[in-house]
Amino acid sequence: MYLLCFTNSYSGTVFSRSITSQFDRVKAFNTKHSLISARVWIRKIWCASSMDPNQCEFLAENELIEVMPQFDEQSMSLICGDVGPFCAGTPIHIPLWLAIYLKKRKKCTIQPPSWFNLEELKRMIAEESEDAPFISIPERFLEISRILLAHAKDDLSDVDQLRTLIQNLWDTRAAKMATSSIKLIQTSENHAQFDNLTQMEISLSRHVLLEASRKVEELNSLVHKLT
Repeated sequence: MYLLCFTNSYSGTVFSRSITSQFDRVKAFNTKHSLISARVWIRKIWCASSMDPNQCEFLAENELIEVMPQFDEQSMSLICGDVGPFCAGTPIHIPLWLAIYLKKRKKCTIQPPSWFNLEELKRMIAEESEDAPFISIPERFLEISRILLAHAKDDLSDVDQLRTLIQNLWDTRAAKMATSSIKLIQTSENHAQFDNLTQMEISLSRHVLLEASRKVEELNSLVHKLT
């Protein structure tokens, strides 16, 4: 899978592993304020296979996040629509990839999402640890938290604890997924319903769950023939 990019000064393909880093390679920036000067048209060519973690990260970078600009600028035209105008000291919601781009150039500070704090993460872990269905969590919690921890640490408090709690939440849900998969194999059912899974979790567990479901179906079919 790749991205096909067209700008005023560049035309070609770039890999989609990290759209943030790839934009540094596409030379279409305004020399006045080091911002994007041209409308960047991106056509994403999906391969025939299912969503993978890299695609999940790409989609996460399109999520809106609040920033505090440190510059004044008119609206910018992007594929997602016009963004701005930017006014120093006035909060604004922009795509995450653009927030990271501006952050690297010291043109904004990033306001972390309301769920990205110690108290809220501890609450989610406590609820997830109960013997109950998966709780509802932000769809892109893992991707967004990783991006912020990598590129906006100075805008966060208790970085090490945040990183630990994010990993704990992920591990808790992964353990629950493993337990649920084992229960599925041990039953006579050939299907199961998992609510509140994120796209990243589905992409990472799809193969295992489908394989388990197929094996159960084969065993049930064999038992039916023998009886």
